Amino acid sequence: LNPPTLFPNNATLCAGDMISIIPSSTNPGSTNTFNFYSNGGLTDLLFTGSVYTFTANTSTQIFVTEEINGCESISSTYTINIDPAPGAPATNSPQEIGVNEAAPAFTANGTGGTLNWYATDPAVGNPAPIASGSPFTPGVATNNPNTINYWVTETNGAGCEGPATQVILNIVN
Repeated sequence: LNPPTLFPNNATLCAGDMISIIPSSTNPGSTNTFNFYSNGGLTDLLFTGSVYTFTANTSTQIFVTEEINGCESISSTYTINIDPAPGAPATNSPQEIGVNEAAPAFTANGTGGTLNWYATDPAVGNPAPIASGSPFTPGVATNNPNTINYWVTETNGAGCEGPATQVILNIVN
């Protein structure tokens, strides 16, 4: 039997991303029954079916065979590479200003990815960024004493977002 063709053709993902491996057959009499293994010796069966969907947390290889009438094809190999997320950015926080003073510019330093600023903790829910890049000057009223929190993350070129750094603005009398 011919080995299955796999789609997509390998993948680079962020840790925790979902991936679906979709095999197709060129064998006559195919019933689209595929076996997905974690090892090249084909002894650790992960799943049998037409599409294997799972959460990828580490770089790995998946070996896929097709089974027709009790006969198993040689395997095709699907490689998954995990692109590590950047670390939490360094910032110039906390900052303190007096009432009615202009809001300061916060700076963040990462490893070259995109810096995203949030008004709520991005680890809770899925808030949209309020700004990107550095420096970031919040558009905030400073006419009353208050403590205002922001968060900044870095997203690398593969779209993997790292952990947030909390940034604090203290407005004092």
